Amino acid sequence: MVACGWTLITNQWGDGPGISEYDCSPVYCRIKVWDKSDQPVRTLLGPATPPLSISTMILEVYTRVFVDSDKLDETINFYISLLNGEKSLHFSYPETGLELAAISSPKLSVLIISGPEERRAPFKTTSITIKVSQVEDYLPVLRGAGAQQLEPVQKTPVGHKTRVRHPDGLIVEYVDHINSHAAI
Repeated sequence: MVACGWTLITNQWGDGPGISEYDCSPVYCRIKVWDKSDQPVRTLLGPATPPLSISTMILEVYTRVFVDSDKLDETINFYISLLNGEKSLHFSYPETGLELAAISSPKLSVLIISGPEERRAPFKTTSITIKVSQVEDYLPVLRGAGAQQLEPVQKTPVGHKTRVRHPDGLIVEYVDHINSHAAI
């Protein structure tokens, strides 16, 4: 028997096909099916269990904007107006010396990172921020898709974060906002 993202598949030694080999990764299961004369019938490829994929794990994607501290309120108001959005997050991040705010809209979400230039500089190599339900749950999915985790998962004032390099070289911050209701 093999359990994948589909219904349980069983070997049938009578008139039906059997399973000659299978391998499952965090992302996909590959199953080779053969008939009773040992001739390959087909190879099936499908989602592994649990049926998580990179596209289904994403709750929101933020483009990043970097501003001086004295421009934060003005920038928040600008993006609320431009996007007809709402401020979905706003918190101080004392460990980094930064203050962050997020403006969410159906078309675009913006993460505003404010503080002195020297404090913002280390964050500029990260191109986008992707919010997921729980960072730890999706790291195996990302690794299975060829991504490389660049740092351990860290606590933030509103949840957790880590940075990942995608196979194309794009550096992305993955976050969860477990306590975001307290940070608006």
